[in-house]
Amino acid sequence: MLPTKPEDKLKLLARKQPRQQRSIKLVEAILQAAARVLEDETIPFTTNHIVQKAEVSIGSLYQYFPSSDAIMASLIEAHVQEEREAAQKVLQNTHKDKSDILRKLVITFVAAHQFLLRNCTRLPPRLDYKTIWTATVTNKQL
Repeated sequence: MLPTKPEDKLKLLARKQPRQQRSIKLVEAILQAAARVLEDETIPFTTNHIVQKAEVSIGSLYQYFPSSDAIMASLIEAHVQEEREAAQKVLQNTHKDKSDILRKLVITFVAAHQFLLRNCTRLPPRLDYKTIWTATVTNKQL
């Protein structure tokens, strides 16, 4: 279920967008570390564990993300963008029949979803991440 209260929706949004190259690299490091935390099934998905993996301060993380939920939403958003780009690439490079195009798209989407769906099941039940995923894919406003 998507958050309905405005304050819950704000928890999913990044606080600010990085503008300088240094801050862009910081946010990328945070997101990469968050993905590594998700992959390691022995570590809870918390901001403390993310900053340890990213080797940044908790204050730096909180400049850009108000919570681990906002980090997850950013990971999902990036994943959806990668998925769209992969689909566009398949469509641009496939000049065969429709069944071949469909087969390649299905293979692309299954590969793209395996990581995220595998890890969504072990996250804290504060938010329904699969619903957030669906909303992000369909471009619904959180």
